[in-house]
Amino acid sequence: MNCCGKKRQAWLAEEKNTKSQPTVEVHAQKAPTDQPTRWFEYRGNNQLTIKGIGTGTPYHFKFKGDKLPVDYRDSFAFMAERELKVTSADQESRY
Repeated sequence: MNCCGKKRQAWLAEEKNTKSQPTVEVHAQKAPTDQPTRWFEYRGNNQLTIKGIGTGTPYHFKFKGDKLPVDYRDSFAFMAERELKVTSADQESRY
């Protein structure tokens, strides 16, 4: 019959060795982008808040025809929203 006490002692000794090794922390940084921002116009009837998938930035469209600049990294997900259309800052709203 094998004793599990030796396995437990080996496991505890191994755990001690790993705890004594220095820990390296890695901090994720947002990658800078050289891409231009894209402007989106909201064509829905209510308010809309979307969190950017690339940057985590919340974007809040307050009314129909509202335009916001959107980071390039977030813009691809915004293009999938049927109530948002790519536009430009100086283009007149249809609404």
